[in-house]
Amino acid sequence: MKKLLIIIFTVFFAAPLFASGGEVFAFLKNGVGVRAAGMGGAYSSLADDCSASFYNPAGLGRLHALSLAADTYIMSFGRSMNFVAVAKPFEIGNKVIATGFSWINYSTGADIEARASNTLSYDSVFNDAENMLIASFASSLSDNLLIGANAKFLFQNIKESKGAGFGFDVGAIAKVTSALSLGINFSNISTSIVWSGNTHTDELPLTIVPGISYILRDIAGANGLNLLLSADVYYNKFNTLFLKGGLEGAINDVVFARCGWNGFSLSVGTGIKIKPSKIFSLKFDYAWVADSIEVGGANHRIGLTLDYIFPGMEYVEQGNESNYENEGTVKYEKYKDW
Repeated sequence: MKKLLIIIFTVFFAAPLFASGGEVFAFLKNGVGVRAAGMGGAYSSLADDCSASFYNPAGLGRLHALSLAADTYIMSFGRSMNFVAVAKPFEIGNKVIATGFSWINYSTGADIEARASNTLSYDSVFNDAENMLIASFASSLSDNLLIGANAKFLFQNIKESKGAGFGFDVGAIAKVTSALSLGINFSNISTSIVWSGNTHTDELPLTIVPGISYILRDIAGANGLNLLLSADVYYNKFNTLFLKGGLEGAINDVVFARCGWNGFSLSVGTGIKIKPSKIFSLKFDYAWVADSIEVGGANHRIGLTLDYIFPGMEYVEQGNESNYENEGTVKYEKYKDW
């Protein structure tokens, strides 16, 4: 019965809220990445981890190590969503190149109730499972400009119907000053779902998201106390337009507190980073996001990120400079403050 309520709420209430009723893969509006979720998804100019594949693939060029990320979202009505990604930067000549692969999964569970008429008893139950696979590439064009692109494959199974599609995203991030960054991402370029057994095609709306972020370092003279501010304007072809914003406070890049506005509701989050060695770090993140379907409900998002710098690529801090322990190794120092 609860799954029937999901469908009713989505058609009559959530659709006007998002101004995109009937939109395929609408679950993507939930976003990915626990840190990003805690900041309201305002991430197009800020993306610097594996979730950049979703918000702005250019952000993968900010990575300094092999990065592995896994997130899971605990949602109302038995729904589930997961995000798994891996990305790694390389230096080729004077350019930083990064590649990444991501998987996004969403499921309503296997108990959506189907009825042929308006009755209390249902005729059958079925599942809606949606998946997206993303291959990402990023490159530096200069010390202050990164570009990126995605190729993505989408597939959905709902009851006996199966759909599949292909699409592209492109993005760019410019570092204006040491504290100010601008970004823009174009997603769902030529992206559509073709359904098996018929000629029907569903289009994912072209989405344009420009953004800005600014970091305040060593606030009030407190070394390592930073405040990061970000804002995005979200627009898609279905005439959906809203503003996102987020804040993140950090202490010595170890403890983090976040809050944000995703265009419809508030979010809060926290994180902690553990660095057992110079080449390895482990980060735990949590975000609370108001549920878009259940009134008063919430999504709990939990994430784990592992960063590993291969031996021979370590760097150590000396003042504001990065000095590498081995000559001839990959040198990311000019991108370190991105």
